[in-house]
Amino acid sequence: MDLTLGPTPFDSLPMLGTLMTRARARRRSGSALEGFGPRVVQLRQARGLTQEELGTLVGLSNRMIAYYERDDAEPPGTMLAPLATALRVTTDELLGLAPFTETMRPRTARLMKRLQQIEELSATKQRAVLKMVDALLQHRRALPTLARARRNAC
Repeated sequence: MDLTLGPTPFDSLPMLGTLMTRARARRRSGSALEGFGPRVVQLRQARGLTQEELGTLVGLSNRMIAYYERDDAEPPGTMLAPLATALRVTTDELLGLAPFTETMRPRTARLMKRLQQIEELSATKQRAVLKMVDALLQHRRALPTLARARRNAC
């Protein structure tokens, strides 16, 4: 079986042409872009992004993002670099050519995203948010002490 690949429009872009050629070669061998859609979902969720937010970052509608997240999705090569940049991964990781190692859980990513939004508030509002968080944490730390006091009183 001949696996030679003919010229593509991506050959003029050395890095992108190489990535797409490698991905096509792997697809022919049976493991190509399989799992691209679920991989995009995993990366997007790990970054705490919605489909709409990812779409805004790469200049697409959330409908197109939903399409790319399907199991059989094969996005155009021109979208790989913007998607990888928005998801803060390499194109190899996006294509499944290199393993993706993410240590942040989706819940943590959402929390980090909210903290970044708090950074955009005025200094006064930031202090108010921090006071509220500190009060909640102090209350949480006090709960075990209150529970012990109640048990001892009985």
